[in-house]
Amino acid sequence: MPLALPKSRAEITAVQQDRKVAAVRNALRAPFHKQRLKGVDPEQMTDPAKWREIPLLTKEDLRQLSPQQYFSDFCLAKPHEVAEYWRSGGVTGEPFFYPRTYTDLPYCMLGFDRTFLCVGFEKGDTCHMSLPLGIHPAGQMWARSGQKLGIGMIWAGAGASTPSMVQLTLIERLKPTILLTMSSYGLHLANLAKAAGNRPKTKLDP
Repeated sequence: MPLALPKSRAEITAVQQDRKVAAVRNALRAPFHKQRLKGVDPEQMTDPAKWREIPLLTKEDLRQLSPQQYFSDFCLAKPHEVAEYWRSGGVTGEPFFYPRTYTDLPYCMLGFDRTFLCVGFEKGDTCHMSLPLGIHPAGQMWARSGQKLGIGMIWAGAGASTPSMVQLTLIERLKPTILLTMSSYGLHLANLAKAAGNRPKTKLDP
């Protein structure tokens, strides 16, 4: 799969149109969607007006399904095809868990790879990873992606296993060029560093 981003709006539109058709075709394979998308023609999904006719699906809709219904009626993957289970945050409700197949993961990784390139980081940088490294996917996927691109990775993670003062010690000693974390936690670390009389520098500093 190409790592480079599309070079023009026309290329982006072509990709979107192609994948919208594929997405609806795929969704119609699931019992959950057969009734919900009844009358929807996948071949018309290149028309934005037709795409907007698809009813919105929320996490709350999916929470109405039992775990058995979710995996049998909504998910397409068979158990032996699942490589990992990921967790979606439960900020407005119960956390939601969903499978990623062996086919999914390379596409997921491509998206994480591109985020590093979009920001301008490259081989030789070092990243201090303060996102959770458990079943929530962001931290572990960015950590894997960074290593694949030649970016050194400090797997600090989040929570009690690596308290904030330990995180600051790691940053001070190992001098990473990237801090990857929730914005609120980044501000928390910056305030702790300031209180201790130490302001970590970044690539944006003169």
